[in-house]
Amino acid sequence: MFTKNRTALAIAVTLAGIALLTLGACAGDGTEPSTSAKMEIDTTKPAPEAPATEETAVTATLKYFPTGASLDGTPSTKEVPYLPAGKKLATLETSKGTVVLELWEEKAPNTVVNFTHLANSGRYDGVEFHRVIAGFMAQTGDVEHKGGYGGPGYSIPAEFAPGLSHTEGVLSMARSQHKNSGGSQFFIMLDAAPQLDGQYAAFGKVVSGMEVIHNIQKGDRARNGTVDDPDTIVKLRVATATE
Repeated sequence: MFTKNRTALAIAVTLAGIALLTLGACAGDGTEPSTSAKMEIDTTKPAPEAPATEETAVTATLKYFPTGASLDGTPSTKEVPYLPAGKKLATLETSKGTVVLELWEEKAPNTVVNFTHLANSGRYDGVEFHRVIAGFMAQTGDVEHKGGYGGPGYSIPAEFAPGLSHTEGVLSMARSQHKNSGGSQFFIMLDAAPQLDGQYAAFGKVVSGMEVIHNIQKGDRARNGTVDDPDTIVKLRVATATE
């Protein structure tokens, strides 16, 4: 999937029966993440970055559905800047502190490529945690800053690896009704929700800073978790870890 780019240098960086929420619907019972509901920075200490290797930069093939394309058809492809081989770590700096997540590249390769591309392009910086439900999950990733209604301008095919479970700390793609409607929005589990397994594409897990995620400002469950005074992503970058 990865192709060397000879001219670039290395770059650092969802109880049986599920009712799916449709894009643009803000009402619900608060039991599923969707791409349709709206969620004081301590600058005294610099946030640590995930370590990166100094190697030749590479590109990766991203599979995606352009806006307006059938989500049941064959996805388009394009080459995007990526990272050298090795474990991928995401450093998520929030207004409540810093979190490090391990990305499951082998289990959800295209999802990780997409997440990495958006993160390292700075698309997540300044984005709100617009939907947060206590005991469930914290959702963010609206790169268009439309209160939970935005995305990157395309969607990606859903990847459901066997054996992955939505437990505390798991990182997963938010979406609307169609399984292939995820694009940039994602959520982090605050507790286990096995009803999401096989329905939402998990692609990583918190390895450090889970207490920060638990401290993210919560929304009103009666309003589907919408947060009036949301915390934000200050900076999000992905890098290849050094062992």
